[in-house]
Amino acid sequence: MFADLPGYGFARVTPALQKKWKQMIEEYLINREPLMAIVFIVDIRRNPQNSI
Repeated sequence: MFADLPGYGFARVTPALQKKWKQMIEEYLINREPLMAIVFIVDIRRNPQNSI
C-alpha cells in the first residue's frame, strides 16, 4: 500500500494545520502494526526545510 501523505513542509497552510498533520502522520506510523518499511520520496526541486 502507498500513502500520499500531506506535504506539510511545503504546503501553504497555517502552522496549526501543519502541526495537526504532523501529529496525524506520527500517530499513523507509530501505531500501524503491520508496517514493515517506509519509503520517503522527496521532491528535489524543493530545498529542505526545518521540521516543526
